[in-house]
Amino acid sequence: MEHLSLALTTNISGDEERKTEGERIVDTLFAYIRDAWTKLLEEKSGEIEQGDYRELYDRFETEIGHYLFTCWAYDRPYPSNLESDLANVAVTAAENDEQWAVARLTRMIVELWVVAERRDNLRVNGLARVIDSGGREGVEAAFEHILSYDHVDEDDLGGPVFIGEDGWEEKMNQRNSVLYDNVIEHIPRLNSIPDFKEQMSEMREQVDDRYEGYFAESR
Repeated sequence: MEHLSLALTTNISGDEERKTEGERIVDTLFAYIRDAWTKLLEEKSGEIEQGDYRELYDRFETEIGHYLFTCWAYDRPYPSNLESDLANVAVTAAENDEQWAVARLTRMIVELWVVAERRDNLRVNGLARVIDSGGREGVEAAFEHILSYDHVDEDDLGGPVFIGEDGWEEKMNQRNSVLYDNVIEHIPRLNSIPDFKEQMSEMREQVDDRYEGYFAESR
């Protein structure tokens, strides 16, 4: 178990001694989740999106949100190589032509790039590696989906909607029709950030440049 936890905390080893046992358990749990989905995408390719494993995959995405929420509840940054771990799963998905999974994993990485301001070469390299592994279709689909939304100020939508209030279903449908549908729970809607499109375009350009400048040339 220890080596799996270490894989998640290498870049924040200075904080390791300050972690509680509960925090170590959370890190180790995510490592098991990551490795399990890498293996499942290898062995059950073609049986996940519309098959019996889709519910489990949806739970995987939910666990990512819970994992991040737990990190923030402990008032500490989440491990700096989390996106690299997500990219590793996306690489496996790309190698097995599970483009739908590539797209959703890419969206998670992008959401963290914008909302958590995690912008460095590790994230760019990760997505370039996904493209190099056969995942260009999924990566492009993720960017196109995100960029199909316009910026929305949530204050202009009339505040939160409470179940049971008059017209709550119509109000909720209206909100959901204009707000980006985050893959990761517990973080702000991506298009509620004023310059999200500019950030998306910048990241997309960096990923393409990294792929063309390194991975494509090395073939």
